[in-house]
Amino acid sequence: MTVIPVGEYTKNRPWYDKSFSMPNIPRGSGGLLMALRRILTEMHDGVSFSTIIQFDGSNSRLTLDQLCVILRPTHLVNKTQEGWELSDASLRYLQSGDELYLAAVFCANIKFVAEILFYLDESPRKVGELHDIAVREYYLPWKTNAAINLRLKWLIELGLVDFQEKTRHYSVTSIGREFLNNIEVTDSAQILTDHDETVGEIEVPVSDSVIKYCERQSKNLSKRKMTIRSNDMPDNIDVDAVCVLHTKFLFVLELLNELAQQNWTRKELAAMAQKFYGFKRENVHQIEKRIDILAAAGLLRKVRVSPNMPLNRFVVTARGRKLLKLVPLQAPQIQSVWDLTRR
Repeated sequence: MTVIPVGEYTKNRPWYDKSFSMPNIPRGSGGLLMALRRILTEMHDGVSFSTIIQFDGSNSRLTLDQLCVILRPTHLVNKTQEGWELSDASLRYLQSGDELYLAAVFCANIKFVAEILFYLDESPRKVGELHDIAVREYYLPWKTNAAINLRLKWLIELGLVDFQEKTRHYSVTSIGREFLNNIEVTDSAQILTDHDETVGEIEVPVSDSVIKYCERQSKNLSKRKMTIRSNDMPDNIDVDAVCVLHTKFLFVLELLNELAQQNWTRKELAAMAQKFYGFKRENVHQIEKRIDILAAAGLLRKVRVSPNMPLNRFVVTARGRKLLKLVPLQAPQIQSVWDLTRR
């Protein structure tokens, strides 16, 4: 895959710094773009954040504050001590009405938006094919097609993608093909390199309210459940989501902490989870699920020992090490002198 320069539009964020969350705002009868402009205009005009914003054709009862929470991952709005404010990108979009600029903002800040255009430019594809690429090539933890469908809805409204009802195939438009020349597409081969994309972060991207919630739940860590099931997984895995999972399930951030001390294998981590952290049995599948969750949030990286080896080692990122200083962890259960010396 060729990495395409960003050009005149907007700076592309590193893959690990991008959000999973395409804005799932109420669509209404006017569509997503009209709804988005309505939200940004209400903010620009100083409407109270407690105001319920209604859209024709939608039963949504969301307040402006709740809509801002949905838009936050796009970097169209910024959280401040006073509430919310429009970003420079939003102001430029409102002033210019340039929908290609808006599309570039999405591509720069949200995972697997530009990449959809790239693969549709190769050949028309069905939703399931795009989902398979996202999971297999980009290690995205999506269990359903919902995230792909939402991206396609936005791309269609932006005029970058067409849908053929008869064949159920999506394809890139001529505008979308030209747009690809002005944005950057992430090569899936770049995702699992040894470069830590989080080194330059000043603060961990985690909400203060979530950290406080973890502190309140710290007395119940030993009572957490072992098995993380598919319906326990959020569609969008960021640091906030990982922290919430940590309060509900054994050996989530404790696994990260163990890897921060030494590079254990999956099998070793499974044995450790049983011996020291309350697992009823060794369960490598549950360890793999936790590793995927932590990797999706940029808290650890999967690496190869050599080019021909599988991705069987793990490195805690700078983001992960900083988070470990913020969240209470369950202390390991030392069961014998042998266990103590092993550690």
